[in-house]
Amino acid sequence: MIKPNDSSHWVLKPRTGLGNISFGMDRNAVNAIAAYGAVTGSRDSNPIPEDEATAFLRTLGVPDSDITAALGKQAEFVRPNVLTEARATGLVLEYDETGLFQILADIRADKLNYDGRFIFREPPLDIIKHLAAALRERPIIFENEVVFANNLIFLFEFVKVSKDGPSYLDGSRADRTIIWRPKPRDMGEDLSKYKPMDL
Repeated sequence: MIKPNDSSHWVLKPRTGLGNISFGMDRNAVNAIAAYGAVTGSRDSNPIPEDEATAFLRTLGVPDSDITAALGKQAEFVRPNVLTEARATGLVLEYDETGLFQILADIRADKLNYDGRFIFREPPLDIIKHLAAALRERPIIFENEVVFANNLIFLFEFVKVSKDGPSYLDGSRADRTIIWRPKPRDMGEDLSKYKPMDL
C-alpha cells in the first residue's frame, strides 16, 4: 500500500494523465514539472537513421536482441508530427499537435500507483486483479499483453498466457511496461484475437 510520504505525482489517471500531467498538455508545461525527471532523449516522427535508432531504443530500455526487429518494422510505426521523449525515471511521453497523447512507463517508474497500489512493486497478477476491481472492467489478454479496453490501459509482460491451459505465468520483469492514453489510436490493434481473462 502507498505510504503517506509518497508523491501524488505518480498516480495513474486512466484516460486523463499522470499525477499533475494531463493529456493534451504541451511539452513545455510538462517539462516544467520537475517530479518526472529530465528528458534523456527525444525524437520526432521522421524515419530514424539506424545508428540513431539503435541509440534511442537503448535509452528506452529495449534489449539489443529486439532492436534489429524494431528497426525492420520502423516504417510501419512512423506517425506524422509525433515527438517522443524518454526520461530516466522510466517514462516515455508522446506528443502530437494537440499535446501529450500517450504515456508509457517501465519498471524504473517504481512510484507509479493506482488506487493505493504500486504498479511495478507488487506481484503482477495481483495488480491486474486490483485494476480490474477498481476500474470495474474485465481485462482481455493475448500472449503477453493485457488490455483494459474501456480505460485504454495496456500492460506488457505483466503476465502471459500459459501454453498448458487457461492459467497465467509471470512475464519478463525487465520488459514490463504499461501504456495509457485518452482516446483510441487511429488504426490501432485489432482486439478480436484477445480473450477475457479468468481472474
